[in-house]
Amino acid sequence: RGEACRRAEALGDDGPSLLVLRCATPAEARSVAAEVAACLGAEPLFIDEGADLAGLGPACRVAGLLPVFEHLAGGAKTVEAPALRGHRGSCLLLTGPDAQVGGEEGSALHWSLRPPSREERRQLWRTQLGDAALSDELADGHIHSAGRIAELARLARREAGLRGEARPNLQDLRRAAWQGEGSQLGSLAQPLATEIPDEALVLAPPLAEELRQLLARCRLREGLDRSLGVTIRARYQSGVRCLLVGPSGTGKTLAAGWLASRLGLPLYRVDLASVVSKYIGETEKNLAELLARAEHSEIVLLFDEADSLFGKRTDIKDSNDRFANSQTNYLLQRIESYRGIVLLTSNSRERFDSAFTRRLDRIVEFPLPGPQERRALWQAHLGEGHDLDLAQINQLAAACDLAGGHIRNAVLGAAVAAASEGRRIALADVLWGLADEYRKLGRQFPAQLRRAAGG
Repeated sequence: RGEACRRAEALGDDGPSLLVLRCATPAEARSVAAEVAACLGAEPLFIDEGADLAGLGPACRVAGLLPVFEHLAGGAKTVEAPALRGHRGSCLLLTGPDAQVGGEEGSALHWSLRPPSREERRQLWRTQLGDAALSDELADGHIHSAGRIAELARLARREAGLRGEARPNLQDLRRAAWQGEGSQLGSLAQPLATEIPDEALVLAPPLAEELRQLLARCRLREGLDRSLGVTIRARYQSGVRCLLVGPSGTGKTLAAGWLASRLGLPLYRVDLASVVSKYIGETEKNLAELLARAEHSEIVLLFDEADSLFGKRTDIKDSNDRFANSQTNYLLQRIESYRGIVLLTSNSRERFDSAFTRRLDRIVEFPLPGPQERRALWQAHLGEGHDLDLAQINQLAAACDLAGGHIRNAVLGAAVAAASEGRRIALADVLWGLADEYRKLGRQFPAQLRRAAGG
């Protein structure tokens, strides 16, 4: 409110007459606009995009109304500054975080609404929920805007009501975080809603430790620069960017799901087919819109096969190369300014240039599992519905140098063979599933296992 009055005071006869207010939440943007109008001693008149403006200018002058033009939809599109004939006073323009404003007559004030501080978030959550302990946990663990807090609290209260409870709990709020996200992100990303427990992640100890450090980095991203030097504070962004790199099937996507589950945040996988466009400038607009919406909702974004979007720049030989490099430069800059959590996967780090890797906070290598990890993977995938003994599982782990994704496929094939005959999984079923997987890979079935299968 204090900032709204300071912005209002800057508008007037001697200063700019237009205030561009950037916000991802329409309801929050309108609330702030109403506060600015109150500081100017006026009532806000909200004007939808495409509305007929004839006669509105004189009407605003006579009635003491502050015109507020709403252009909150459309992400990173270009919007024109309003021209209201017959109105000589101030105007407000509400846009999304990444919208480009054109056609300004003279200078304009720009105000991008930022998430409230941790203490302010704590107060907002307590006002909405009436639960001090839960409010403290949410304020410490999540960087939500004021509008997003109100939205989540409303949805969580509905979830609690469905359970017959008066107050929502943490699970109600997590379910609420998933609601409405699909419409927010449109076709640009799809949800990966499965919660991944600790037991499902079978990794070597060094890799597991790297993921725990990444988890800590995500949890501590807000205010990490406060006790550091001025050079870091000058350019610090609270976002976290991490590249998960390794062969297919080594658990990169599973690790992304585990990280999102531990953070209590929704995970969305970016649909590169929807983001990338053959038309000049469209890819940049799509990505800007995606990141702006994800930033507002505080979700974890997963870019699978990210090298197709953030790959190495090429030598310029024609206009297509120049355009491709310009697009990559924009993507690198935008991902660096993103304030949320972005996970990228690739089969090889060699496909990225140094300008991209410099912008990353961490690079986590996912090697092929060793015999110990493979034994744990076999046990984790087989569960209890099998008749294999420990010696047979050890034999599978020693003879098959496969990644977890391939072991999963072999176990599913074995499960089909056993279930079709109404019995538990036997070694022969697993060997059949393995043989099928090796055929898919175009590799020779291990001789040691061929003898176990009787040739």
